[in-house]
Amino acid sequence: MTGVQTVLFRSVATIVGLITLAHKVKDKKSVSYLFRINGISIFSILLLTSLFNWDLIIAKHNINHAHNKEIDFLFELSLSDKTLPVLDQNRDIIKTKNNVYKNYSLDSFSWTRNRSLLERLDDRIEKFKKNHKKHTWLSWNYSDQKTAEYFNLEE
Repeated sequence: MTGVQTVLFRSVATIVGLITLAHKVKDKKSVSYLFRINGISIFSILLLTSLFNWDLIIAKHNINHAHNKEIDFLFELSLSDKTLPVLDQNRDIIKTKNNVYKNYSLDSFSWTRNRSLLERLDDRIEKFKKNHKKHTWLSWNYSDQKTAEYFNLEE
């Protein structure tokens, strides 16, 4: 979860908790009522937040706003494979930011040394293609299927 999602989740859970606490006090309910209702509400919130593809939402938002704010494209490239089609479709935006990261290096992470963003993106795509060939029907999921269809990979 990103910071915004965490804040949103905690805020909603806190509001629901305060409402159920007020209801408990007003109607003289037991503590078990409070635990049961709050447990159900937290489970419901988790279930609802899991319905969204947060990586894809984050990637699309950041790419759409790349012209007017600084985007950490190393972070974008670290998102799940679900975002590869979006990143691939927006190579022109990534290319304009290429020189910013060309010599960006962290000594403890060898994968960051002297590689452009497009080279890193191409490596991620090749890694996905290689790993996709190894997958069986047991590891099938919808998001990987959509990414494989984008890159025209046969099943």
